[in-house]
Amino acid sequence: MKKSIFLILLPIIFFGCSTVINKELIKSASINVPFSEMQKNADPYKGKLYLLGGLIVSTKFTEEGSVIEAAYFPVNNRGNLEKSKPSNLRFLANLFRGKGILDPVLYKRGREITIAGEFTGTKTEDIEKMSYTYTVFDIKEIYLWEEKTEVVTYYGMSAYGYPYYPYMWDRYGPWGPWWGPPVFIVPRGKKNK
Repeated sequence: MKKSIFLILLPIIFFGCSTVINKELIKSASINVPFSEMQKNADPYKGKLYLLGGLIVSTKFTEEGSVIEAAYFPVNNRGNLEKSKPSNLRFLANLFRGKGILDPVLYKRGREITIAGEFTGTKTEDIEKMSYTYTVFDIKEIYLWEEKTEVVTYYGMSAYGYPYYPYMWDRYGPWGPWWGPPVFIVPRGKKNK
């Protein structure tokens, strides 16, 4: 019995602690990105490697390659996004043409990413009518997170057909059977019509 539990937990232990970016890059990268200092004086930080997460605002092609504009997310020391809302800080991430392309269909608005990037400087552009100074990173490695889905439930039933607490009564009483309405999986950001 103990051996079978160990065999079940072994893959969870190994895969649950895995990193999303190459371990050598993670070891040499810093997860503390001093955006305000970089925007004031970029020179001391140029050429340094950082590990950062982001919520994609836009992806576009340029003559040099692909550029992602993203809202900053902090990451932990394995490259996983911290469970918080994105900050009001934005950055640009460049992938040069020789290293591949970032297709805007895949790297679309609202997707989450983790990158290992080398800081190259700042760039001032307009966000609508406001001037903003972006921190710019050259992508060494990028990880695109899976699109999140939300489980939409009706009448208090969970995705597995069991009611949420407090229990619902039906014609059989609180012990079921729990014949509930259908449950739908809806991609995040889309509304059920």
